[in-house]
This record gives sequence, C-alpha cells and structure tokens, in this order.
Amino acid sequence: MAVNRPTRGKKYYTAAEANGALPLVRVIVRDITDLARDLQDRYDRLARLKPAGNIKVGEAYQEEIRQAQDEL
Repeated sequence: MAVNRPTRGKKYYTAAEANGALPLVRVIVRDITDLARDLQDRYDRLARLKPAGNIKVGEAYQEEIRQAQDEL
C-alpha cells in the first residue's frame, strides 16, 4: 500500500555546501554500486546453479537455491 507523503520542494545548495557534501555523496554512491555489483554477481551465480529443464534435483539442493533466492 502506497503511503501519501507530502512532497518536498527542491533543495538548492550553494557551491560551498555542494562541495562540502561531495565526500558523503561519494561514499553513498560507492556503497550503492558495490551492493549492485554484489547483487548482480549473486543473481548470475544463482542462474548458473538452477537446473535446466525438467532435471530432478535433491530436496536439500532445492532448499539451498530457495534460500539464495530469498536473500536476493
């Protein structure tokens, strides 16, 4: 269910404020890109682990794949 939140106006920064915020922005962007790369790696690994077609796999193996999918 979507929550209606009041919209905020645009925030404008002075050059000094923007320059002061850059170190934090760099850290946040680096964290986001690292997490995105990790998520893509996990997705690719999971795609390789999934059996193709109607191949029967053991229950333990299926459970491990389900857990990996849930973590994504």
